[in-house]
Amino acid sequence: MKTPSKTAEVLMNSRYLIEGEEWTDLAKRVGTAIAQAEKTPALQEEWAKKFTEIIQKGEFIPASPFLMNAGVNNHLFSCYVLPIKDSLAHIYETIADAAKIFQVAGGVGYEFSSLRPKGCFTTKSGGVSSGPVSFMRVFDASCNELKAGGRRKGAQMGTFRIDHPDIEEFINVKQDLSQLTNFNLSVTLTEAFMQAVHDNGSIMLQFKGQPQADREIQAKVLWEQIIENAWKCGEPGILFIDRINDKDPIGNITATNPCGEVPMPPYGCCDLGSIDLAKLFTRGKFDWTRYENLIEIAVRFLDDAIDINYYTLPQIKEQQLSERRIGLGIMGLADAFVKLGLAYDSSEACAISEDFARTLKDTAKATSEALALEKGAFPSQNLSKIKDSAPIRNATCTTIAPTGCLVPSTRVYSNKGCPRIGDLPFSKTTKTFLDVDYLNVSTDMGVEVSTKTYNNGIASTVKITTKRGFELEGTESHQIRVINDQGKYVWKKLKELQIGDLPCLAKGTAYDFPAHNVQLVPTEKLHFNADPNTKLPGELTPKVAYILGFFVGDGNFASEGVRFAFNLDEPDEIARIANVIDDVFGLSFWGATLPIGKGICYCLNSRPVKRWLYQFGCTNTGTKLQVPQQIWDSPAEVKGAFLRGLYDADGSASIHSRKIELNSHNQQFLKEIQRLILDLGIMSGFNSWIRGESCFSSGTMYKISITHQADIILFSQIIGFDHMGKGQTLAKIIESYTTSPRKYDNQPNLPEELDTSRIYVDKIVSIAYGESQTYDIEVPNGNAYIANGFVSHNSISIVAGCSSGIEPIYALTIERRHNLPGFEVIWEENELFVDIAKKQGFYSKALIEKIKKNSGSCQGIDEVPKDIQAIFKIAADITPINHISQLAVWQKFIDSAVSKTINLAASATQEDVGEIFWMAYEGGCKGITVFRDGCRGSQVLSSGAKKETRPDIIEGKIIRVPTSLGKMYVTVGIVDDQPFEVFVSLSQPGTNAFADAEALGRMVSLALRTKISVLEIVKQLKGIGAGSSSFHKGRAITSIPDAIAFALEKYFLDVKVAHPDDHAQFASGTEGAYCRDCDEE
Repeated sequence: MKTPSKTAEVLMNSRYLIEGEEWTDLAKRVGTAIAQAEKTPALQEEWAKKFTEIIQKGEFIPASPFLMNAGVNNHLFSCYVLPIKDSLAHIYETIADAAKIFQVAGGVGYEFSSLRPKGCFTTKSGGVSSGPVSFMRVFDASCNELKAGGRRKGAQMGTFRIDHPDIEEFINVKQDLSQLTNFNLSVTLTEAFMQAVHDNGSIMLQFKGQPQADREIQAKVLWEQIIENAWKCGEPGILFIDRINDKDPIGNITATNPCGEVPMPPYGCCDLGSIDLAKLFTRGKFDWTRYENLIEIAVRFLDDAIDINYYTLPQIKEQQLSERRIGLGIMGLADAFVKLGLAYDSSEACAISEDFARTLKDTAKATSEALALEKGAFPSQNLSKIKDSAPIRNATCTTIAPTGCLVPSTRVYSNKGCPRIGDLPFSKTTKTFLDVDYLNVSTDMGVEVSTKTYNNGIASTVKITTKRGFELEGTESHQIRVINDQGKYVWKKLKELQIGDLPCLAKGTAYDFPAHNVQLVPTEKLHFNADPNTKLPGELTPKVAYILGFFVGDGNFASEGVRFAFNLDEPDEIARIANVIDDVFGLSFWGATLPIGKGICYCLNSRPVKRWLYQFGCTNTGTKLQVPQQIWDSPAEVKGAFLRGLYDADGSASIHSRKIELNSHNQQFLKEIQRLILDLGIMSGFNSWIRGESCFSSGTMYKISITHQADIILFSQIIGFDHMGKGQTLAKIIESYTTSPRKYDNQPNLPEELDTSRIYVDKIVSIAYGESQTYDIEVPNGNAYIANGFVSHNSISIVAGCSSGIEPIYALTIERRHNLPGFEVIWEENELFVDIAKKQGFYSKALIEKIKKNSGSCQGIDEVPKDIQAIFKIAADITPINHISQLAVWQKFIDSAVSKTINLAASATQEDVGEIFWMAYEGGCKGITVFRDGCRGSQVLSSGAKKETRPDIIEGKIIRVPTSLGKMYVTVGIVDDQPFEVFVSLSQPGTNAFADAEALGRMVSLALRTKISVLEIVKQLKGIGAGSSSFHKGRAITSIPDAIAFALEKYFLDVKVAHPDDHAQFASGTEGAYCRDCDEE
């Protein structure tokens, strides 16, 4: 292993290395000790060598107790769960058991809601209970007195059911950060509680046998208290306890280990180790063979540990030998991404994570099954949920030890037709998932299953239009496939797209699914008492679709039925359509109406037919033309027949220009037709032109043109013309071709894995911005689906998470705090970042200081190249959605993963926390925790974003702002060119307004000193209204807060640049940019 960091050196010397040891000695000690579980001396020697090697190289690191105790006293397991019974004797018995565990370097999880509520009578003493939280303080004090083995501080997890009468005391206990300092806290939430939150309902708080403590409370009251406290101090976390028990192979889970990643039954224990992915690179490439080999060795290592471990309590030994739970995970994922040149929040990173996770699961399971054949399955398998599965050595094998959307009109291509995404079933609550019956969807690689729909609520959107006229509108973070400058097929967010970028369109999706029948409205509901002999089709056949297409093209409603328009010089065409109508409806044309120009209308006097057409959304108004949903839901043959009827009525073919065209005043209608013929595999172009006043119909016209030889041939085969004249022209066009179809012009070479007959590469010609309700779907395998023809990324599945093993880089500069003599604080710099910075020549101590002041982030620092900024995003730079996108990949392959800590910037709001928690629940997460930087004064890790000490002398700027209450002077103190404090003085001393202004200035100063951005402060204060306003420099000053916002905006956000939405101006400066008109960043 390479030279350790200062922190690693301090920790090894103070905690893990025994006297006289080096790291190589430690590796040999641990490897040799674990191998003693093997049956023969030869096997012991073989596996001791393998175990030692992987630890020595740092490729596999077992949990801390292995490093401290293997070969010493063999207390190897990290953490435990101990039960607590509702009796004073058992409470202190559990404290005594916990003390024994702390002495051997362990941590303990407990469920405290097993204890009776505060104020309830006790049976033996006749007194009243002091409640579970009071006993937690006793446990905390005991832990505080016993450092684990004298080297490692004991850790504890306290869980508490949401329906316990003392739940509010538990939730709020850490508002005083001096309380329960040796505990992590999590509330166990039931499905009944979460449903009550969703329904704005209430729950009963109750404890069996103590009815006097029962009370009813609104679920959202508790929910909001959890959110508020998580925002203030990072606790409590939440655990979805019903979900945990449902997914556990054994069940009976009430608590987790202190870090929260392993749920365990009473007397369960953690047998953990992690593989360092960043160590498995050879000449810049990841070594997959070595990864699989490491998994095999590590699973055996952890299983062997079960047999040589010294068990502090007999109940723990009995439990572990019965189930043989192990937890193999990974670490160094973020570092591996850096070595691969991938941004943590990129789709490429998620794709490689899936490969990492699948390999971990499959190889670990296969190894455990092989061990079962060699050594026997875990004894309680025959009583478990997996009793009918193949014998396996370990009940659990893997753990990980400490995420865009589209507008409602977007078409999705599926086995249930092509619905608009907004018409799919969705949860009525925004930011939530809804499980759906299996929906098979078209993707760029074939058909995949979609399992969830996602309601994202109203969001800012980006709308792209291609050269061919195709459109897609979605949220800024929604991704589509494009061909990049290197010719690679990659994902790109809509907000990152530029004019000239090359998005990929999928053709021929109608053929992805087997033919099926589309049923129509039952005829008995349409006949009423008239025309009882009229035939009203109950199924959408090709012939019915044809007449529907013809009606959409050249039909309209009359008072007694419907009319069809024809050219006067086409009697054969009139007769042909009359025969089709007779065949479909059993009716004949009644007669002709007055001629219109060169045309004439024939009537079909039938109110039932008129009513029958209503089901297709047909109207009298041309501006409301649409492709009926029934056509979208039809197989390819029916779609082709509908289009043939439409083109017979309104289309044209030209031998001179060798093209097929369709015109309409209705732009949106033609856009739908263009997508429909793309669904059949035919590419077309879209443009507009102006028809003059002298024409029958003047104004802007829109046109679809099919011009490429291959597409015209395909049109003739799939759609064609029944109209004699147009059909003859089409035949002449095809006869005029003397060569085989050429490739499309300007098409790049596609990667080999793509079907070139399916994918067409278009070019973006316009980008617009807006706001809309947005939705998405989940496609677990492949993460893609076809939307409006574009290859679109699916939503992330918001599921159970993991700790630092898959976390992004916390910060590039870290202040680590230790309770170690002489090493209270150690500053670290990210080694990979420093190495790259030195190689590329932009490293300097001044740069590191800038990063420290930027909360450990390199984003926005000019000295750092943009490509380096992209791959070195820290936790606070990554959105919660992108944090969780990694979880979606890992959870489906991990046995015991429970919780995810999302590290948030100091400026994160309570609303952000609530949104994260709710997304976690709706997405199937087992548990989650948030941590807002700076929310605790003595956190172990800090990026440096904490309250700063005021220098004795600072420079300032005084800004005068007139208000309706008189002149106000805002004095802004400046440190290192950044705002540091604000003093506000109003020309009305002694008044309430004067006091309010001074108080608000103090609060703004406090926010600035804790690194809340000027931009965020301005956005919070700007526009707050009062009784009256004044005007200053063309702007209304509506209140004292608004005046402070004006002063800060004027001084720190005063550079004018163009806004992409043509709003008045942007303001930009040291804190970023935002629009003064709409506050959009």
